[in-house]
Amino acid sequence: MLSPQLLELLREWWKQCRSPGWLFPGRDPLLPITVRQLNRACHMAADAAGLGSSPIYPAIAGGAPIRMTGSFMPGFFYYFYARPNIADWPQLEGKRVGGGAPGALLHELARLVVEAKGLDFEKIQYVNVGGSPDVYRAVTADKIDAGVSGIEFSREAEQTGEAKALGDLNELLPNYLRYCEAASERTLKDKADAYTAFFYGQMQGHRHALTNKQDTLALATKITQRDSSELGWAIDYYVNKKTANPNGDVSSAKIDYMVDLNVRLGNMKEKIPASRVLDDTIQQKVLAMLGRV
Repeated sequence: MLSPQLLELLREWWKQCRSPGWLFPGRDPLLPITVRQLNRACHMAADAAGLGSSPIYPAIAGGAPIRMTGSFMPGFFYYFYARPNIADWPQLEGKRVGGGAPGALLHELARLVVEAKGLDFEKIQYVNVGGSPDVYRAVTADKIDAGVSGIEFSREAEQTGEAKALGDLNELLPNYLRYCEAASERTLKDKADAYTAFFYGQMQGHRHALTNKQDTLALATKITQRDSSELGWAIDYYVNKKTANPNGDVSSAKIDYMVDLNVRLGNMKEKIPASRVLDDTIQQKVLAMLGRV
């Protein structure tokens, strides 16, 4: 069932498109939008909106009754790509670095990477080119010199030589917390059993995905409609880089880093302790049930 807000948006969309065929047509108007197209659109929207763990810190600092409860996906699935002629980081000074709109996730990440390598972001020509796929295409088309984009383009970059991965964000920004689990304080108090069951399922699901590659590959192939030969290496990447965390832990170092970042970027007026952000009671309870791996 659609929420009232989504239903209203759907009505507005119908008034605008008045499609004689599919409500959401694909590139071929005789066919519906594909899962792959929808997946790409969702990723672009998430990049543009800056979805991730960042919004939770200023929300809690502002008095929102929510708490972080753990993280099964703390790491990145991004590389910092550059034109073939960029051999090292100092060469980026004065060059065009692209990403999303100022303040969006890809803009934030580009800035952090550049600064982590000792460069002044003010001396970079920042260009708003859109979401992750747009950044990679802009690099290969020589519209920008570098930018943050998904790991899924790394093989193409190696094969064509039109771009190269200058760095892995998991190594460049090791304390950045990408995604987290969160719940309202009321839920944690009044619906602890239900949330425990949810967290238990999440932990079991992530563990199964990380240790049963063929099952994960079959599901990924079904969702993305891509050949399994294109996806197996990505699963290996998630495992080897520890992008996913089967125990759902969140370190205080990562929370402190994210809080400091939000203060520096002007999203928060002052720092708050990690203990005010994280309530890992249920994560620890589930971990006691399943054991640490």
